[in-house]
Amino acid sequence: SVAVTGAPPTVLVDKLIHASLYHGCAAAGVRPVRFRHNDVSHLEALLHKVEGAGLKIVLTESVFSMDGDRADMVALAAVCRANGAFLCVDEAHATGILGEDGKGLADGQADLVMGTFSKALGGMGAFVASSSAVCRWLENSGSGYIYSTAPSPMVLGAVEAALDLLPRPEMERVRVRVADLAERFRRHMQAGGLDTGPSSTQIVPVVVGREETALALSRSVEAAGFLAIAIRPPTVPPGACRLRVVLHAQHTVEQVDALAEAIFSGVRDIP
Repeated sequence: SVAVTGAPPTVLVDKLIHASLYHGCAAAGVRPVRFRHNDVSHLEALLHKVEGAGLKIVLTESVFSMDGDRADMVALAAVCRANGAFLCVDEAHATGILGEDGKGLADGQADLVMGTFSKALGGMGAFVASSSAVCRWLENSGSGYIYSTAPSPMVLGAVEAALDLLPRPEMERVRVRVADLAERFRRHMQAGGLDTGPSSTQIVPVVVGREETALALSRSVEAAGFLAIAIRPPTVPPGACRLRVVLHAQHTVEQVDALAEAIFSGVRDIP
């Protein structure tokens, strides 16, 4: 932004973006302005207050990694367009698994999309997608790109093969299956009085409150044969500790049901 306009940018971020995005802001010497989580009206009010000639950049995730909820991409895009803001979206948890043909949730909405090859695409590395002008600018100004080694041809070949698979009808059935498994697990938890927060994706938190409770429950379900990591501050706020459950296509209905029972059993055994 400084290179293009001669003025520093204003970066507005959803307050629950991933820590890596905050680290990126810090590395760029940018102090972001935070808007309330998934509150497009608050973002709009903040955009109206921005002064100066620098770019207005809005940074969000499409699927939030700890709550498993989604940004309203259509509303965000509309507000950004109306206020001359450049919308950047991290699609790490949406690429391949959500949206038409697995294209994610920001398809056709964002000015820049970034994501990873290491989740649904089963590889490693990451990508940035934007206009050719923006990509050329990043190639020539992004130190993390300039001073790094290119991904291996084997990795890129695997990713290309994964991308070829995404639009196939059988992959749509896989995506539906993952969504159904996640919904089944949420229903189990909610029927048992446990809090799954605003989750609407394959990421399902089981919010239990205290750090000690989350740790004890994680150990209990591991003893039953399941790995569900206890998430604690500073990743989540105090009092919002949780197990983070992520469903994928190789899970079975029987495993989802057994995990739910293991969680209920663990909760009953915690003093």
